Amino acid sequence: MQRAAGAAVLLIWAAVLLGGAFRPHGSTPVGPEHPYVGHAAPALALADPSGRPVSLADLRGRAVFLNFWASWCGPCRAEMPEIQRLAESLPDGAAILTVNVTAQERSPEAALAYLREHGYTFPVALDPTGAASDRYQVASLPTSLFISPEGAVTARVAGPLTLRAMQGYLSEAQAGPPRTAGLPGPGSLLPEALSLGPAVLPTRALFWSAGALAAYLAAGRTGRELVFNLALGSLLGAKLIYVLLDPAAYLRSPGLLLGFPHGTQALPGALIGGLALAFWGLRRTADRLPAWDRAAPALLCGAGLGMLGSPGPADWVYGPLLLAAGVAALALARAMPRAGDATAMALTLGGLAVVLADLARPAASPAGVSALQVAAGLAATAAWLWRRRRPERA
Repeated sequence: MQRAAGAAVLLIWAAVLLGGAFRPHGSTPVGPEHPYVGHAAPALALADPSGRPVSLADLRGRAVFLNFWASWCGPCRAEMPEIQRLAESLPDGAAILTVNVTAQERSPEAALAYLREHGYTFPVALDPTGAASDRYQVASLPTSLFISPEGAVTARVAGPLTLRAMQGYLSEAQAGPPRTAGLPGPGSLLPEALSLGPAVLPTRALFWSAGALAAYLAAGRTGRELVFNLALGSLLGAKLIYVLLDPAAYLRSPGLLLGFPHGTQALPGALIGGLALAFWGLRRTADRLPAWDRAAPALLCGAGLGMLGSPGPADWVYGPLLLAAGVAALALARAMPRAGDATAMALTLGGLAVVLADLARPAASPAGVSALQVAAGLAATAAWLWRRRRPERA
């Protein structure tokens, strides 16, 4: 088992240091237009409230925040002050275009009256027939897309965003388009989101909920409390980090608290929150390792199931690999000789899955090595050293 773990660690670093050089780089998308990540954004030609033509093609060369909204939509109303803040502090090389789904309004004047009442001055185009929202396959409101200067969709979000989240997605869009090749995830075959009153629940949230339940059941009695704390802490941490970064946004629009956590800071927030609540829950436990031994392999399975909900052409690849790593870790857990060994093996296999899956993502640097790959390699190496410090059972 020691040799297998060592071989896995060597494979991880080989993929990081050598395979990273062959990671795909962003390029101008080719092929048919499609309103999802990695594809060319469909053409959009509408008119603003004064009748002047508005075209997405006119914004080529700039990163674009494209937002679909309606005045009767509660989550849209919560988000609109943030769009106004973005418009007032828009970085160079970026643009905003919001599209009012006028076909779903009580009357065309209702949307304009709402804008005047609240003093919103960001660019607005009207979609009186619903053709634009149909072309962009908008199933729930608000829906936002971020488009690179080359015209590729770099992110698609169902639900309200804060200013910080918008800025993070715009920065990624300015960095260039993602690779277009790759199969869409299973999440792209399902409705994008469900509107539950003032809250918007993305489909991927359902996958993550199913993953958390699967991990809870697979962890057994020993690890269930740990899995619950990790899941709850991750959700709270992903939201709390944005509250701490920009509390004024939530004071102005409390409805933002009901939205699913979005943005580039959501993952680090989830990691910090999950681990913090997990260790707090185990603070009175004398021997914490048995709980981690049951929870760690189960969490890999849960994370894999959750990642299957990603519609992106690269991100969903994490799902099958993490799920396979979790199943393998569960199978090997019974053969682990000492407390902590199953956790170390789960970290090693999880690190291998993350590094291999991350090779499907476009390179952010000439070397093609991402921070996620390096972090996974370090975690797997630490786990291997932990197992190596004590001999295996004969």
